[in-house]
Amino acid sequence: MGVRGPAALDIVQRPMLSIVTTLYRSQRYIERFYTEACRIADAIGLSFEVVFVNDGSPDDSLEVARALHNRDRRVKLIDLSRNFGHHPALMAAIAYASADLVYVTDVDLEEPMDFLRTCYERFQQGDCDVVYGYQVKRRGTWLTRVTGEVFWKAFNFLCSTKLPRNPVTARLMSKRYVASLLEHHEHDPYIMGLWSSTGYTQIGLPIEKQYSGYSTYSMLRRTSLALNSIVSFSNRPLLLSAGIGLVICLLASLYVIFLTGQWLILGNPIEGWTSLIVSVWFLGGINLFFIGLVGLYVSKIFTEVKGRPNVIVRQVYGELPLPRENEQANTIRNRAAARAP
Repeated sequence: MGVRGPAALDIVQRPMLSIVTTLYRSQRYIERFYTEACRIADAIGLSFEVVFVNDGSPDDSLEVARALHNRDRRVKLIDLSRNFGHHPALMAAIAYASADLVYVTDVDLEEPMDFLRTCYERFQQGDCDVVYGYQVKRRGTWLTRVTGEVFWKAFNFLCSTKLPRNPVTARLMSKRYVASLLEHHEHDPYIMGLWSSTGYTQIGLPIEKQYSGYSTYSMLRRTSLALNSIVSFSNRPLLLSAGIGLVICLLASLYVIFLTGQWLILGNPIEGWTSLIVSVWFLGGINLFFIGLVGLYVSKIFTEVKGRPNVIVRQVYGELPLPRENEQANTIRNRAAARAP
């Protein structure tokens, strides 16, 4: 695929480092993110590019990032046609990264950009493909901490893919790891799970996250993400529901035998209208819960088989990267090129 527009004149060499992030209500962070990215990349002596993906942000994030691109052609901007969500947008950002090393982080800099230098120094030892950050102690409100801990334990219990404790977005990844990561073709990806399930040698380093108290994730959105992640990576909830149903049937059968024997031997009438109604409500609630659980899996299958794109790119500002040997990355880029003026 050829390079479009005047950006072709700016290509000297392929950058060694891609620093990628997504934009959603992020206009106040962009300038500082760019300044910090330039400072750290220059300090460790790597040629670099900064890749912004505008995830349908309703504020002026697009205009601020576009102004940066006009000032510095090392800034690449991918403008999505609407808001697709943080994780699909991150996958698109990674697909557009052209360097041999890709560093992913959040634009709000709650994960300090100096962590990139720490990751690079550890990566230089040559015994891993990913260096990622984790919090020794989770930051945030008590509700965020408690629900995060509950989700981590539930996910690792239910799923064969195991998540590290308190991971953050910030991570430095090798070219071959990124190519393998982009082999995933899920419509609604849970990126933390994909990072773990891709494999390779991954080294975790502690990071002190600066919690700002502001998040675009509401509790409802967090709950939806938690359910989606478990459904995406495990069928164990279905097995548990079948097991619980079997146990309830066995207990009910034993109770019927007991009541029948009591009536035949002792002649006691079977009473208890209240307990009967409570039992019906209880079993009805369990049935509805497990029907809903099955519905989640059916919905997931329905979404995946339609094969709709993860993201739709409205426009790319900057040169397109050299193609990776990856179907998903090339599909995203081809769609972007087709829509570009």
